[in-house]
Amino acid sequence: MSSIICSVCHDTLFLSVASQNKVSSAKCGHLFHTDCIEEIQVWAEKKESRRKYLNCCPSCQVNVGEAGFILLKPKFPKVKGKQSAPKPSSSTSPEPTDSIRQLTISKETFDNLKKHQDEKTSIENEKIARQRQDELRREEENRRREEAQMLSELKQKRWQDEQSSLERDFEFENTKAKNRQDQLTRSYKQHERTFDNLVKSRNSEIERGLANYKRHAEDAASSSGPRAESRSGNEP
Repeated sequence: MSSIICSVCHDTLFLSVASQNKVSSAKCGHLFHTDCIEEIQVWAEKKESRRKYLNCCPSCQVNVGEAGFILLKPKFPKVKGKQSAPKPSSSTSPEPTDSIRQLTISKETFDNLKKHQDEKTSIENEKIARQRQDELRREEENRRREEAQMLSELKQKRWQDEQSSLERDFEFENTKAKNRQDQLTRSYKQHERTFDNLVKSRNSEIERGLANYKRHAEDAASSSGPRAESRSGNEP
């Protein structure tokens, strides 16, 4: 038993007499359920904007005309001793597998359908492959962008760390120089006070020495005065 997928409902087409679904074929070679085609035609006739889909193949969108859809009917090969095809069973029993009761289509039509289905599958696979390539390319671009951003952030952080380190070193050296200057200033002031104290002490000693010298001189002068007068009175 042969089976093909309906391009409208994507359900299996059972090309056999026992199948309850009728099968129609478009001039382009695509097969559909007859009910699916009729529903599409009714849907397209309801609105003016849908008229462009009227009498068009749902698979390839080719306008096949008003008589473009053909209802396929069972075709039985002639068998010796039988001139008419057997009637399909109306019971719900499983589909017969007898080749005499199977729906036959020409090899050319089947090859065209198979070729079209293979081409459609190939196109879909190529589309999926292109989409996957696009996704991989976008992922690669995003990865490179993230790496570049991370590298930029790392460089920025490193530069900030170096800048902070230089600022800390400069501040440390500046503080060190300031402390050294303060220390030298304090030492200078201390030496200056020590020198002033030494000068004052030396001046005090000199003043005391001068005072003592004057006192001794006055004492010596006062003691030598009466002796000179007594000597001058004793002379004739």
